[in-house]
Amino acid sequence: FRVLPNYRIFPFDRFDSISKIDRVKSPVLFIHGENDSLIKLWHSERLFSAATASKALMIVAKAGHNNVEQKSGDAYFQRIRDFAANLPK
Repeated sequence: FRVLPNYRIFPFDRFDSISKIDRVKSPVLFIHGENDSLIKLWHSERLFSAATASKALMIVAKAGHNNVEQKSGDAYFQRIRDFAANLPK
């Protein structure tokens, strides 16, 4: 996905995550702010949908790009702990 601008500047796309996410074999935790104005929520939603590995998505209500932890409080750390606790050993 391109973040800003929404068109290619170079002949390569450095952040072409969507074409690569299906190659990720490790579990993936996506955490995204609902009101992120820098990287839109649909980026994480599409990556989550396209991921084939074990995955989880946490959308933090009323959070932007840099305040996910503050807006979610203890739920943020609990989600990370739960995700880590379920990783294959």
